[in-house]
Formats: sequence, structure tokens, C-alpha cells
Amino acid sequence: MRANQVKNYTIAVMDPGYGNFKFALVNLETNDYTENIQPSIISRVPSWEYEKLDGIGQSACVSWKGEKYLVGTLATIYGLTLPSLSKNWLTNLACPLFALSFCKGVEELYVMLSPSDWDQKPIIEQSLKEAGFDKIYFAAQGTGAWLDVGAPSNAVIIDIGFNTVDVFIVLNKTPIRELCFALKECGLVSFIEKLTKDDPILLARRLEEGDAFLSEKITKHYFSWLFEKLETRTEWRKKPSGLKIVIAGGGAYFIPEELKKQAIVPKNPVLANVRGLAKFILKKRKDSMKETTKEETTRKEITSETS
Repeated sequence: MRANQVKNYTIAVMDPGYGNFKFALVNLETNDYTENIQPSIISRVPSWEYEKLDGIGQSACVSWKGEKYLVGTLATIYGLTLPSLSKNWLTNLACPLFALSFCKGVEELYVMLSPSDWDQKPIIEQSLKEAGFDKIYFAAQGTGAWLDVGAPSNAVIIDIGFNTVDVFIVLNKTPIRELCFALKECGLVSFIEKLTKDDPILLARRLEEGDAFLSEKITKHYFSWLFEKLETRTEWRKKPSGLKIVIAGGGAYFIPEELKKQAIVPKNPVLANVRGLAKFILKKRKDSMKETTKEETTRKEITSETS
């Protein structure tokens, strides 16, 4: 799917990340959705370059606050790449640019945020409104993955990303706000960056390309290190026993065999959050339409009987 080509979609679900941005675009007319994933790369196109190329074909640049940018896959091949872990990158730049590139034209935009970024919600909302999005809703990352695997009554969802690991605990089919937390700099790339001292963007690309050395190190060592980190959190230590473990996000691709036997892993886990929320939205809208139709039928019957 190309940027800016979402005219047939009413709702977009966007899952921002420091490694990838994930999307689900929902079509209420056809009752389906499409998934999309883009590398979290933004390149600024210098004005002298844009002027030099002006008039050649159609520009893929996105304009934002007087600057022109390339976003996602296109940004990997042209322009000056901006570091994704720099201050305000997610709030003031990435969220509006990725939304403009891949969600333009939708009526409703759902943004899935890590608990670690939840306090940035007002800033992100303001940036998205400046970008032209009016109806903006927020959901916690992990919610979609839980919905995607059938919303088990008692579960702990571990969403392993590029930089952050989000933990989402559900008791009696209810997500418990006080038991949700995030571990910053504990994601896959944060782990291997500590080992290699290499550039995180390059490491992320090497992982996606199937680098055997990095994959082996993660499979053998990452998860034991991660669970040691989890044990430092009171919420994790005090959680009830018997919870189903759901592991989602890019980290789920590297789960060792012994852990696979204990955990539920969604299909294509990196897209589980957006897919789960998209399916939930479609079901709710379908149920709502059925209820409206039922009410209209009842009203007609009553009117007919009393006339």
C-alpha cells in the first residue's frame, strides 16, 4: 500500500514504535481491514534537493511545519535520516508524519501508546490535530494483542518492541490500569545495542534482514535477561499466579522453544496490536448496526400495531 492512498478506509489504527510503525486500516462498508508496517525512519529532504528535483514526476514528500520529509520505506533510500530516539521525535514529528503518510483521509484515528509514553498523549493529540485529524482516540499497547488472541480472562501480555517492553495485566477479563507498566531500554534493539555498541537503526534493519549472529544472541540470552528485569517490578512480583502469558511484538519472533510451550504467541505478532483492535472495532460496529436494525424493526412493528 502506498502512502496517501487510504480513501476507501474510514478508521485507522496506528501503533507507533521506535523500530516500526504498524497500521490497520478499517473499511466499514466492506467490513474488513488491511495491515501495513513501515520502518520508523524519517528523512528530511533539504530545500536545495527538493528544488533540484521539482517538476520530475510526483513527489512522495510530506510537508510538515515548513519542512519536507520522506517517511517509512522511502526514507531508507533518500534524504537525511533523523534519529528516532532523539527528544520529541515521537510526539512532534513521527506521529503526525506517519499519520499523514499512511492514514490520510480517515474519519477516526486510534493511536496505541506504550504506558511509558502515556503522559505524552496530550502532545501527540495536539500534533495530530494540527495535521488535520479531528477524531483521535487512544488505547494502551498490549490491548490489541490481548484481543487478537481471544481476550483470555486472566492474562499477562508482554509486548516486546524496539526500545520498550510493555506489560499489560488482565484479571477477570478487565485490564487493570495499576498493573500495567513499561520497561524502557529493554527492547530487542536496546539489548543488542548494549552488546555491540552499534547504531540502533542499523541493528534493527539487520534483525529484520535475518542476521544470524544477532538472532542467535537474542534467542539464547535476551529472554532470561528480560525476565530478570521484570522481576525488579513490584507489579510483576505481586501479580496473581496462573495467568496466561501472551508474548507479542517483534520480540515474539525470537522466543526459544521452551518458552513457546508456556506462552501464547499471536500470528504475525508484530501486527497483533493493530489487528486485534481493528477486529474489535469491526465487531462492535457490526453489533451496533444489528442492534439499530433490531430497534428500527421493533419500532415499525409497534407503530404498525398501534396505527
